[in-house]
Amino acid sequence: IIIFWSSYWWIAAQKIENSITSWFYQNHSNQDLSFNTITTAGYPNRADISIKKFSYHNFDSALSISADLIQFLSLIYDKSHLISIIKPPIEIKLKKSHLKILGPAIKSSLKIGSDKKLIELISEGQNLKLEDKKNNVWTLKKFLFATEKLDKKNPEAFRSHLSINNIAIPTNY
Repeated sequence: IIIFWSSYWWIAAQKIENSITSWFYQNHSNQDLSFNTITTAGYPNRADISIKKFSYHNFDSALSISADLIQFLSLIYDKSHLISIIKPPIEIKLKKSHLKILGPAIKSSLKIGSDKKLIELISEGQNLKLEDKKNNVWTLKKFLFATEKLDKKNPEAFRSHLSINNIAIPTNY
């Protein structure tokens, strides 16, 4: 039974890793995606995928996002619930705006429906520092963002909640 489970885990983990890698290598005509390495861990019950030095750029919207490390954790036998961990620094650029996020990891829980679309997202972070291109610094003690799909009759409708605690806005902003 150990050999069977080990084989099942290895095949499932490789399938997940290969699907992520192939997504990066698809021909995205208006996007550029890159990473340094993708690794898999989590044996025997989870498939933990780590993407180091993630970078995304959309040429149409001039949106760029990069992160030092993105991890997706899931139970090997239940792919409908993912945990994601994004370790700063995270850089977000939109046209001429630039925001850098520093601090501890931002953690999220994602639930995926049978149609493979997101039905729930809960994301939280603590003790974050946000810097813009003019070196203005915001500090954020804690944030929580939650959203869930309301019903199947209106698939585009979501209920959302945002909580921000102890945000310090720069006085010169």
